[in-house]
Amino acid sequence: MTYTGNDNLFIKKVIVCTEEPGTGLTRFGFKTDSTCSGGVSTTAINLNRSSAITSETTILENGDGTTLNVTGGFSVTTIRLAGPGTYEVGFKNAYIMSKNDSFVVNAVAATAGTKTRATILYFEEE
Repeated sequence: MTYTGNDNLFIKKVIVCTEEPGTGLTRFGFKTDSTCSGGVSTTAINLNRSSAITSETTILENGDGTTLNVTGGFSVTTIRLAGPGTYEVGFKNAYIMSKNDSFVVNAVAATAGTKTRATILYFEEE
């Protein structure tokens, strides 16, 4: 996710989940200042359904098979989940992004083809 607005974006929390069969480990690496290429563009969902404001972000995902390349950047934290599971990482709005800053969740599962998901909850200044 890259913030394209002119104010700030605050990450509240990130929820990661994996459908890894058995007891294999799935690693979720959280990175900043990375460059992404490939993948599929997606649109952020505004949870305030009565609002017409659109998010000032660019979001890429692998689209369940499309190659998404992540290069460079700095590690924020790493989470490892054994078997199928869900984990919530609370940033409590302390992770602040300015224009053109990026935040990446990179998932690597033990079993090829394992589905993983990351949901980033955030708010933007107006």
